[in-house]
Amino acid sequence: MDEVPSSDESKSASSGKRVLEQSVHELEEVFKKFDANGDGKISGSELADILRSMGSEVDEAEVKAMMEEADTDGDGYVSLQEFVDLNIKGATVKDLKNAFKVFDRDCNGTISPAELCETLKSVGEPCTIEESKNIIHNVDKNGDGLINVEEFQTMMTSEMTDKSK
Repeated sequence: MDEVPSSDESKSASSGKRVLEQSVHELEEVFKKFDANGDGKISGSELADILRSMGSEVDEAEVKAMMEEADTDGDGYVSLQEFVDLNIKGATVKDLKNAFKVFDRDCNGTISPAELCETLKSVGEPCTIEESKNIIHNVDKNGDGLINVEEFQTMMTSEMTDKSK
């Protein structure tokens, strides 16, 4: 049997991607505000200044901890990509859990091929059980033929962060 193209996999994420693309654009605008000197990166002092201007009482240790969490490449600054990745990771967990519930029609904590197909059809996406099985196969890390919430989150966030790069 032929492998379904990866574009079919994205059917389940199409509305989430549109929301994310808008969110990434909004994050770019926020980043520009944080980046006071316009050098394309946020320093610890820029982060502290913006947080204080928003009324947060942050001390040096808190700013340092925030920078360490966000600065994944260890250069001492937060790049736009690091800023987007950090915000997508934090902002979407609740949204992804809510989206998962839409697909998990029987509320058993997993998405079966039938549930995936039913949900896609309900939003006007043509789908067969075989296509659903192929989509699930691409993200099913534990090999049970189902998508659990962690696999769903991984699938959605990897597609989202790929869009932001």
